[in-house]
Parts: sequence; C-alpha cells; structure tokens
Amino acid sequence: MSLDRVYGLVGWTVRGARLSQLAGSSLMIELGGCLVLINDAAWRLEDEQDFLVGSGDDRDYVRGMITELDGRTLTTVTVSKFLDLTLDFDGLRLITFALPAADHQWSVQFEDDTTFFAGPVAGGTDSSHQPRQ
Repeated sequence: MSLDRVYGLVGWTVRGARLSQLAGSSLMIELGGCLVLINDAAWRLEDEQDFLVGSGDDRDYVRGMITELDGRTLTTVTVSKFLDLTLDFDGLRLITFALPAADHQWSVQFEDDTTFFAGPVAGGTDSSHQPRQ
C-alpha cells in the first residue's frame, strides 16, 4: 500500500482524539471513517507560537490537551524519509518522531479494513492490505 492513501486524508475532520487507555502515550485520532494510531513514536502537539503537549507529559494533561484536535480539519500530511509523520489541523500541528527500536511508529486503519503500518523495517514502510482481525 502506498503513502498516497495516507496523503489522501487531507480534508477530513477529526471526530475524536484521545489518549489510549493502555499505559504510555499512544494516541487514537478518529479522522472521518479512518483511525490514525500513534503507537511507538514520540510526539508533540504545537500551535504557531508554542509547544502545547508532548508524549512525555503527564497522562491527565495529555488526555485534556489532545481533545483540542476535535472538530479540526486535516490540512496537510507530511511523511519524512525517517517516517516521521506531521499532521496539520487548522492551526495545530501533530508531529511524530520515529523511535528506531519500535516495530510500528504509527498506522492508519482505513474504512475498507486495510491498514497502513509505518515503521523502521527493511525497504522503508511496512504495509498491509489485510483486513483487521
């Protein structure tokens, strides 16, 4: 699966952004009918002036701040050669930073039950066309 599907999320609106109930700072962002999961990557949320919250912050603070994405439209998607993901949402920016030891940094589960996985594997990205189990 190519990154084109990930870039195709531009224009979709966040229906809900939340901190995973699991330990750590994993994020789940419901974007239209898709789900963006930030798993094993460091991340930060910023606006034009300030750093707002990051993956190392207190979970209660993260839980409150990440909802700032709710209702915002995705305006830009950028994926670096290191698989860092940057998502711009109407004045807010979510940036991930790849962690070399992690299998999957982030993923997108699409409406058709296919999932794009991004991680440091041979050949760049690891992707799956398989439906979720």
